[in-house]
Amino acid sequence: MISMGLGDRSFFNQSYDFLKDKQNPYYAFFVTLTSHVPFSLPKEQITLKSEVGKENSYLTKYFEAIHYTDSAIGDFVKKLKDGGKLKDSVIVIYGDHDGLFLKDKHEVEAYYGSKISDEEWIEKYMPIPVIIYQEGMEGRTIDKVAGQIDILPTLYDLFNIKSFSYFGDSMLDGEEGDALILKGDYGSQMKINGEGKVEGFSPEDQKEIDLSDQVIRSDYFKQSEKK
Repeated sequence: MISMGLGDRSFFNQSYDFLKDKQNPYYAFFVTLTSHVPFSLPKEQITLKSEVGKENSYLTKYFEAIHYTDSAIGDFVKKLKDGGKLKDSVIVIYGDHDGLFLKDKHEVEAYYGSKISDEEWIEKYMPIPVIIYQEGMEGRTIDKVAGQIDILPTLYDLFNIKSFSYFGDSMLDGEEGDALILKGDYGSQMKINGEGKVEGFSPEDQKEIDLSDQVIRSDYFKQSEKK
């Protein structure tokens, strides 16, 4: 046990035992915990060298936790490869919220020794990367504003699956994106436009959110299959 739950390395090792005999096709979903607050990695698990004089910094503890999770994911991918399961797998890695919150801004400012405006925080520190990986896939970086809702259509685009049963847009369509951030435990409701700037919600944006919410609450696609 590490921090708030099962350590990621043990978690992935145990998870692989469930996957190794699975027949294709299958879908597996993993939620890691070690890179979540509180960042309290045991000394024997710390493998990241910290900057001199910043050993006890909040950001140093955050980096240590992220490094641990990154290493655990790397070992898991190696297990998939050694077991012959990677070649037919597509791996998608994302976060469900930012790792450092606005309340932590002073910690980031202290670590880097410079002030950060609220606007800069939203543009630089709030974004969460999404990583899509398949063995042999040519790597590329798409610097585009998008939301979680855009992951499925992006995967459909990569798989060349033609479907209109989703909200969101493919990150590969070449058009400028945006993201709708819902008010919740991790921040305020806002719209981030393609330039990374905050905008107010339009009536069309709110309609899209309401429809998406109804789909989830009504289990719409499962009910549609019954008809």
